[in-house]
Amino acid sequence: MNERKLFYLFGFIMFLIFSANLILMLQNKDFSLSVLVWLGLSYMFFVIGYIQPQTLNNDERSKYIKRKTLSDSMIIVIILILILTMLTQITNFSFSLVESLTLFVFLSTFTIFTMWIVNVKRN
Repeated sequence: MNERKLFYLFGFIMFLIFSANLILMLQNKDFSLSVLVWLGLSYMFFVIGYIQPQTLNNDERSKYIKRKTLSDSMIIVIILILILTMLTQITNFSFSLVESLTLFVFLSTFTIFTMWIVNVKRN
């Protein structure tokens, strides 16, 4: 139970950092996608805190959830790479490499940990 509270605490700290960065960016009227990394980390810690008791045991259910999440997330991340590649090649979106990687890291983190929640709820 203490580990779960620790993950929630880290998630709250990351959310505070995200909020402070967002407020500073809005005050300076200079928005960057780098703020999404902090939001992704915050989401990650909250999800780990939520699913940690269900995946702590090394039983068959836990192994199945981990395997299913890995396979589902891999497919979705590959589709995400294809979509981002097509967006940068076909349309007039002009992201720098850092912005593209930041967006990819945020979307993949959000996708992977959302898949964790979905698989824990289903099984």
